[in-house]
Amino acid sequence: MALRKDAIGRSEWNERMEKFCELYAADPECNAKRAAIRAGYNVEGAANKGYKLLRRDDIKKRVQELRVDVVEQFGLSPEHMTIKLLDLYNRCMTAVPVKVWDSELHDYVDSGEWQFDSRGAAKAAELLLKLTGAFDDRTVITTGIIIKEDYGEQLIIDNGQCTMANGQCAIDN
Repeated sequence: MALRKDAIGRSEWNERMEKFCELYAADPECNAKRAAIRAGYNVEGAANKGYKLLRRDDIKKRVQELRVDVVEQFGLSPEHMTIKLLDLYNRCMTAVPVKVWDSELHDYVDSGEWQFDSRGAAKAAELLLKLTGAFDDRTVITTGIIIKEDYGEQLIIDNGQCTMANGQCAIDN
């Protein structure tokens, strides 16, 4: 890593900064305070220090470089992840029959209702939008009821599971 110089010509980049970048880039939760503490910064000021470090262009650039290295190491490309997330979204949106226990038959039978994983689909859609750059972490997405035409019927999707029975959709929370 090339060293940055301050106004007097001293090196501003140090081992703790590099360690912070490595820890922050490897943290799936992107917790700047935790990365600052583990890098050796003072516990009391770690949240503030992490915030300040992440505002620096050289830190942002180094974190991005480290993330690219990890992605390349595991052979994951944006195209590969887009395909996987689209697959996940489609699987979550696939209607599955609801089974109920029939005590006379001693087996599970179809109830006539259908459900799908609306939470999983919403999360996959969110990750796809982030991956494609459609929005960033600061974008606020409000959730509510969405009506969607599917197979000639309307499905009402909420934060919970959506169950469709004879054209009717009941929300399970």
